[in-house]
Amino acid sequence: MLIGPGVNQLEQRITNALCSGTLHLRESGFLQNISRKIGIYRERAFLTDDQASWLYTILTNFEQGTKGRPSKRRTPAGSTGEAFSHSSPENTSESPEIMRALAGLDNISWAEEETPEAFDIIIVDECHRGSARGHVYATEGFNTGIRYAMGNLADMLVRMRDTPDGTGNLLDNASVYTTSCCSESMTHSNLDFPLLVSGKGGGKLKGDQHLRYVDENASKVPYTLLTMMGGTAKTFGLAEGQVTSTLPELLA
Repeated sequence: MLIGPGVNQLEQRITNALCSGTLHLRESGFLQNISRKIGIYRERAFLTDDQASWLYTILTNFEQGTKGRPSKRRTPAGSTGEAFSHSSPENTSESPEIMRALAGLDNISWAEEETPEAFDIIIVDECHRGSARGHVYATEGFNTGIRYAMGNLADMLVRMRDTPDGTGNLLDNASVYTTSCCSESMTHSNLDFPLLVSGKGGGKLKGDQHLRYVDENASKVPYTLLTMMGGTAKTFGLAEGQVTSTLPELLA
């Protein structure tokens, strides 16, 4: 089955369950795999019958708030025993019925991953603008790749923020520069060129601000970071992108 247009609501239900602290380890692992697929493919994410059955059972049990006893609901395909319900985090002993039902999660296959359509389009259709399947299809596929890349970036930044480093965290002591080859894919326009600088550079960057420059050279952003880190180059960039000055507004 395809996730379809209800992807945002489903994603929120999964997040609520994962953040509750009441799930079994196998349940959490299963929902994390589902969440990963949704993060990559969104409404085009495909679930096998077993995956969909387990997803329904886990979310239904969680949302109905059953505690400490086996449920009489249908057992997902591939498992044995009765469908399970949740116990409180303090209860470390599980009934044999619950454990037999949970064992079915070990048989779920995750090998049938879809190929991201964004990369199909780039390879098969030459580019998103010349897709034989049309502009709308190509743009949706292209956006799938963008969401995948930005989702991975967000995950990395969160992990850096949550990693202690010295008296702060790794993100505070780093500078992660992110940009694109253009600001708008159809025309390759450079208007409102997107640039993101994450982290505080060990206290050298101001951070927590949004700056919009008009008639300014985007090369000044990486050149500012280069000089901030001790670089001694007198210029940065080539041709019309070459700069010799920095942007002091970025610095603390």
